[in-house]
Amino acid sequence: MFDTEHLGSRKIKVVLGLNLSYRTVHRILKAKGRIAKQVNYRRPLFQNGACMRPANTHDLGFIQMDTKHVTPELSGLDYTVYEYGAIDILSRYKLAILLPDISDESAGLALEFFLKWFPFPIKYVQTDNGLEFQRSFKFTCAKHNIDHYHIHKNSPNENAVIERSFRTDQDEFYYWLERPTVHIGDLNTKLQKFIIRYNTWRPHQSLNYQTPIQVVNHYLSNL
Repeated sequence: MFDTEHLGSRKIKVVLGLNLSYRTVHRILKAKGRIAKQVNYRRPLFQNGACMRPANTHDLGFIQMDTKHVTPELSGLDYTVYEYGAIDILSRYKLAILLPDISDESAGLALEFFLKWFPFPIKYVQTDNGLEFQRSFKFTCAKHNIDHYHIHKNSPNENAVIERSFRTDQDEFYYWLERPTVHIGDLNTKLQKFIIRYNTWRPHQSLNYQTPIQVVNHYLSNL
């Protein structure tokens, strides 16, 4: 006799060769109390808190962070590189850096870079559940006393601010690159110039057509 302890009704029907519909098998199992109670966790048990969005963020230093695959078609390089981006939810002030791989070590390195160049302290980082935001990245957050929050799985809209900024990068930076690009260092230099423009010159509709640095300066001057 096969062990059917953890099989569903469809598989039990096949394994035992029952001349019954799987629905009938399910009803029998349910009547005998053999159907496990289904628990729908909206997030893994290790996740913490409620996601931060523009509607509930009223202070600087609450960051959404993510990665973007930059393919040769976008970059002009011969290989794919990865844009690590971080954006302040309140002010939309953004930093980004291109690295040659996607890993938790590289994500930690990117966070160290962001900590150095954001014009205010980072208190909180919100990411998806990607492998790059696990062990080494969590260690970097803990080292700097930064709260790290994972959004719900399959819910990219919870990180919509950084996701939308990647679209801007694509439409206003990568699509306009002069080709070919010969080195990731050259591409990084061009990206940093674009990010400066993004923060200090480009009006943002979500900010009532202010620039991120204007919002930052206004907030800091009123503390």
